[in-house]
Amino acid sequence: GLLATVSACGASDDGGSSGGGGGDAYDIGIVQFSSSEETTEAAIQGYVDYAEEQGWSTSKVDPQGSVDKAISAMNDFVQKGVDAIVVAVFPSETLTAGVRAATAAGIPVISIAGGTAEGVPVSADSGAPNATEVSQLLVDDMGDEGGAALVLGYKSGLPCLGREEELNSILDGTDIEVTREEVPIPGQVEGG
Repeated sequence: GLLATVSACGASDDGGSSGGGGGDAYDIGIVQFSSSEETTEAAIQGYVDYAEEQGWSTSKVDPQGSVDKAISAMNDFVQKGVDAIVVAVFPSETLTAGVRAATAAGIPVISIAGGTAEGVPVSADSGAPNATEVSQLLVDDMGDEGGAALVLGYKSGLPCLGREEELNSILDGTDIEVTREEVPIPGQVEGG
């Protein structure tokens, strides 16, 4: 998603860095969800590694799961004139003020697992599609005897919610007893 969107940006008339491809430098602002959330951090690191290989610069901000801090980070990136903004996990529809500022400045916004919304045309989904195989493996490994499973969830994260919904659909109809607990992010390890 990021690569296609950044590649679609055109170079400015003054020869400056406003995107392009073919050796142009890009400045990409990355709004993390929470640096303590390992799954998304691994995805972000993949983007950062690719950007570095291309000679692009990246800047990351950790809003620690706060929508208000994420919007503030987006606005800061708009003020800095980045070429693209990547936002992780936050549902795109909750970032309206930041998305509007970016759109007004001509800066594309790409989501990692926050879904699409007006001004956010690209989202890499890491929710339900990533949960099917591991959820089925859990049920298969537990066998027909039932048993008990503890599901630690996070309803405020769109990919977390998608993965939990997929797990629930696979657990339905089994004899597995399920206990559900909500965990905070940051603090999911301690909460778990």
